[in-house]
Amino acid sequence: MKKKLLFNFLIVFIFCFSFVLGQYFNFNKDVVVNESDIGSSNENVNFISMMLEQNYGAGDYELSTLSDFPTDGYIFNDLLSKCENGSELSWNDEKKKVVFKGNVSDKCYVYFDKYNLPVIKNVVVSNITSTSLTINVTSEKGTNDIASYYYSILSNSNDTNFVNDVSNSYSFSNLISNTTYYIKVYAVDSNGKSSDIYSLSQKTKVVYTWSKYDIKETTNYKVQTNSGSGRIYTNYYWNDTWVMNGPEIYSNYSVGSDGTFYCYGKLGKVSVPTQYYTGEKDSDGEKIYRGLTDEEMN
Repeated sequence: MKKKLLFNFLIVFIFCFSFVLGQYFNFNKDVVVNESDIGSSNENVNFISMMLEQNYGAGDYELSTLSDFPTDGYIFNDLLSKCENGSELSWNDEKKKVVFKGNVSDKCYVYFDKYNLPVIKNVVVSNITSTSLTINVTSEKGTNDIASYYYSILSNSNDTNFVNDVSNSYSFSNLISNTTYYIKVYAVDSNGKSSDIYSLSQKTKVVYTWSKYDIKETTNYKVQTNSGSGRIYTNYYWNDTWVMNGPEIYSNYSVGSDGTFYCYGKLGKVSVPTQYYTGEKDSDGEKIYRGLTDEEMN
């Protein structure tokens, strides 16, 4: 009988002790006695004090009353974070929690240093063609050196598809002509910390497809573009010198029966000199005339 009473007493004692201990560690559902993930600095966790550095690199730590550990702008200082009676503290970056291992009666101090993130200062787009462009990044390192850059370019401003490269310059190809692309760039340092995303947009150039014609009075000369307009330069011969005329914005041009070169699509009909011979001849020996652009020409 006494053994049965003693057994029942032990069961009740263990249950009560477990309940009280569970209430004491209410700061985390998965907490255990020997090793715990602590999700906040002061929620029922009286044995931990959080110290935050006020100025980067100054070591001027002050006691914080924040309820949560910082996730941005700070980094866990594992050298200074200690407990008075030998318990251990570490940082779980994935969960953004302090990991405690030791005696809950200990008194511990968690230190966080100010952390400077890398910064993208400027992004310039160069070498723009109808199907490609190059992104050039000016950046500034923070606490640690920049390890890599992430680049995204898509025609939908809401989408991203990042590729990474160690270089601060990256070229994209196989783009679509006359299309606005939305570019996003960010940097990651050697500690895995990311800068803010720098965003901009850039339109690719228009592809101009020019046809070659031999010169005849009844022939019309036209330039075709995939957008209906474009920047057009024409070369013509003047005082024994080839001269470039333009640019003007035209949708097409023609040569009339009088040999005058007409361009349409701007303000009515505009005439320019007829001597825009390229120096080429066709298989019959006839001169080939062609317009020239500052874009790509097929």
